[in-house]
Amino acid sequence: MSRRPMQIPQPSTPRHRLVSTEELNELAEKAAEKAVEKISNEVVRKLLLTCGQDVSTPEGVIEMQKDFAFVRANRIGVAAMKSMGVKVVLGAIVTGIVAAVWAALKGPPA
Repeated sequence: MSRRPMQIPQPSTPRHRLVSTEELNELAEKAAEKAVEKISNEVVRKLLLTCGQDVSTPEGVIEMQKDFAFVRANRIGVAAMKSMGVKVVLGAIVTGIVAAVWAALKGPPA
């Protein structure tokens, strides 16, 4: 009866390796950043949806950008009209004063 020598199993390579504190902190930071980004994106999407802006599609984003451009153009137009309105009123007042001075210097109608 020949006996085979008993084979000792070799330790298998570990499936998991030890992780340093720095690597663990880096992994935790990346996971936290992903979680914060996901949550913030969802909050912003829900807020915009509550305001009537559907940004779930590119067309919705383009519509929202057009709305903002329209509001900006109106704001700029109103500011220009205010400026022009002030100039018109001041011009009318100055014209009235000049006409009164001219009438006073010219004298009564003959």
